[in-house]
Amino acid sequence: MRKPTVVTVVALALGLVGCTQEKGGASPSARGSTTAPGTQPSATATSKAQPALSGAQFDKRMTVTGVAPGGHHRSVLDVTADGALVVAENPAPAMEGDQVRIGQSRVGLQSASGFRAFPRPTEPCGNRPRQADQADARSGSVAWNETSSTNLYESDWCVFFYDPTANTTRLLGSSASVGAKLPPPPGQTVPTMGRSDVFWATTHPTRDERKFGVKIVSRPKSGEGKVADAVTKAKLPKADGGTLYYVRSEDVAPGFPKNRYEIRKIDETGHDALVTAGSLTTDQQVSVLAVSGPRITWVVSNPHQERAKLYSLAQPGGKTISFGLSHPGAPTMALSVTPKLIAWGSGTSAGDGGEYVFDIAKQKLWRVDSQEGYSAVYAKGDFIAWSKIPAAHPEGAVSFHTARWK
Repeated sequence: MRKPTVVTVVALALGLVGCTQEKGGASPSARGSTTAPGTQPSATATSKAQPALSGAQFDKRMTVTGVAPGGHHRSVLDVTADGALVVAENPAPAMEGDQVRIGQSRVGLQSASGFRAFPRPTEPCGNRPRQADQADARSGSVAWNETSSTNLYESDWCVFFYDPTANTTRLLGSSASVGAKLPPPPGQTVPTMGRSDVFWATTHPTRDERKFGVKIVSRPKSGEGKVADAVTKAKLPKADGGTLYYVRSEDVAPGFPKNRYEIRKIDETGHDALVTAGSLTTDQQVSVLAVSGPRITWVVSNPHQERAKLYSLAQPGGKTISFGLSHPGAPTMALSVTPKLIAWGSGTSAGDGGEYVFDIAKQKLWRVDSQEGYSAVYAKGDFIAWSKIPAAHPEGAVSFHTARWK
């Protein structure tokens, strides 16, 4: 999800882009295990969540304010499995006439001992300032995206990877290699790290009436080779070890049934299999996907409605649990899943600003806080991080708390 200290431009796009007909990609298939979420027990309402308390459900570790030295803004992009935060320090945006001017982000790790910026990339990405808006942190490595766009309907991307072994930051890819003035893909350009590759979604020019298609691309973390297509007519990539998960539906795959979606996976051998599928009504979409081990979690939403539904499935053949969300479930919402927890917030959407954590083993739903206007919770390992808008300066930069879940 886009962070509020970054100019919020692309994040509000709710599936604005479709995909052209092209070769490749799977058609609806009966292979694999199909789960129809509509047949599951009724969803748990978030109004049933109990307040989570420091010292009882979690032990608070640190608070990071939204203002860095020099007046820069801190934007939190992810939490690590050891409780550090992936942070972008950004110069405050400025207005020049009717144009928003941004400065260049510096990305690094924020721990209790301070901020440590990653080395500057070994290769530049264009000559315009960019701000980081998405990241994925795993095992000391971090992949993130930066954009220079301040336009709601256009998005460029530069995807970087920090290699802790070599203490090097590599540029993995730039949207300049795909095309100019690209619209954002459904779900945004969110890097996700697998065992050896980094994956992300992008739009690309086509020659049919839709003008743009959507695909998932990848490149090895080592920087070897070039950006390559991983799967076409697909969105919302999430990698877990050697497996890539993704969503296919009509908004990115013309000719696919409009009333159906599939969540699929590709293993290290290249085998593409159906994981689960469900039905969609008019204007519904799968807006967010998260994966950890055997558990996949996703949100089905309608941009014209103020309610959505969150599903979580333990595969193979496990029980699907669901939650009714009192907000639109937009692609800008935050959603994380670990072997222990499911965590979410509404992001920048209207509606319920609750920041929720579901304890999978105990089957209990907790509300950590509530932040209307910017509701975000991240989870990795046993750690969570959640947003807090300062009461004294609600128009100011957002702070984050971190804690270890008990």
